[in-house]
Amino acid sequence: MNIFQNRDRFFGKPNFISIRGNMDEFWKLGSEIKSKLGDKGYYLDKYLNVIFETLADLDLATASSVADDICWGILADCYIVCGDDEDLIKKKEKSIFFEIVKNYIDSHPVNFKEEHTKVEFYAGKIIIENLKKIHKEFKKQYKNKVLMEIDYPVANSYFQKISSIVGEEKMEDFNNVMAEAFVFEGVGLLAAQHCVVRAVGMLLYRDPESSKQIYQLMMGEK
Repeated sequence: MNIFQNRDRFFGKPNFISIRGNMDEFWKLGSEIKSKLGDKGYYLDKYLNVIFETLADLDLATASSVADDICWGILADCYIVCGDDEDLIKKKEKSIFFEIVKNYIDSHPVNFKEEHTKVEFYAGKIIIENLKKIHKEFKKQYKNKVLMEIDYPVANSYFQKISSIVGEEKMEDFNNVMAEAFVFEGVGLLAAQHCVVRAVGMLLYRDPESSKQIYQLMMGEK
């Protein structure tokens, strides 16, 4: 049976247990906070209304765009390092992953003559081997973009009011659980898959010297 005939194997499944666990924790913490607020329980309603209105308008295309920018940043870093021009390395704009890219390339020499083959080879490998770090950077960048849409004066006002009663640490825990439950579990999976797709595209590049594709060269390396 080829991979396309087994849809579950080809498309995979999100971690529903993790998603459900984050959701359950969100409702549990929300109920605890609302109970402590007593007759001020409407503070939480006002706070969540601002947050949920923002989350309801989340644009998944933005998530793909953020993941894309990270991948192309790594590819650009590979061009800088593989170009082997010290002046260029100093002057060229680099991504947050530049040191990871440079260290990887310096410690994993290859014999390919064609520069673009090296770049595609390294970029594909670095993306695949650093998905966890890429996901962490994605969360930070995507969170900033999402937070730009929030009505800060209203959200901050009710955050402070609630925190003065239940404690700021409790509210920070609540925010983290809410972000994982409604944003980063599903959207993070999308971003990770987007990076994998980009890396797979790099693996298909054909080296003009050997006429082999990158994934074939990788297997040969093993």
